[in-house]
Amino acid sequence: MNLAKKTSFIFEGIRGSGKSTQIKKLKEKLEKDGFEVGLSDNSSLVYPISRDLRDYVKRERLFMSEAILHQLTNLIKVESILGNYDILLIDRFFLSNLVYTRAAFQLEEIDLDENLMRGMILNPFGSDYLDITNTIYLDCNVNMANGRISDRISRDKFDHELQRCARQFYLEELQRFRWNFCIVDGGRETTIVSKDILGYVEGML
Repeated sequence: MNLAKKTSFIFEGIRGSGKSTQIKKLKEKLEKDGFEVGLSDNSSLVYPISRDLRDYVKRERLFMSEAILHQLTNLIKVESILGNYDILLIDRFFLSNLVYTRAAFQLEEIDLDENLMRGMILNPFGSDYLDITNTIYLDCNVNMANGRISDRISRDKFDHELQRCARQFYLEELQRFRWNFCIVDGGRETTIVSKDILGYVEGML
């Protein structure tokens, strides 16, 4: 995969932080301005391919296997939109995988060297691509994020402790980040958040 000729923006954040809403709004604005925009999300293209295997590794609590499998599905969903696009908008990529894997290990009280974990997740699957992308992290209070999820079944499955750990680890990992990123307060009114994101994106184009 070669993203070097693409301008890519990865949206990161916990469930309910507003990623899907902001990606949709940014896509509409960029297309209105004349850009060809490719959108990568958790589409039906990716998940049926590996559903049985994902269910197995999750059921058997094979956390690192789940992380590596998730990396591969991330690559599939991004490669599926490579084409004649000026800009790629990506709904989560490698950082989310790292922070949620760290969160799962902590909640299960499993010891694993964090540097080893970063190496397994970011290399060789991630770092070469992250060098040429921009990450937009939407920070959001866990309770507010849960309240934004409209579907009752999804709310019932919302794991508060997992999301709290993930939010903490997002902020920690961003301090180690050597790639372009911005942190946006996703707890504010939608149009204000959109304005901040657009300002960052325009500065990178």
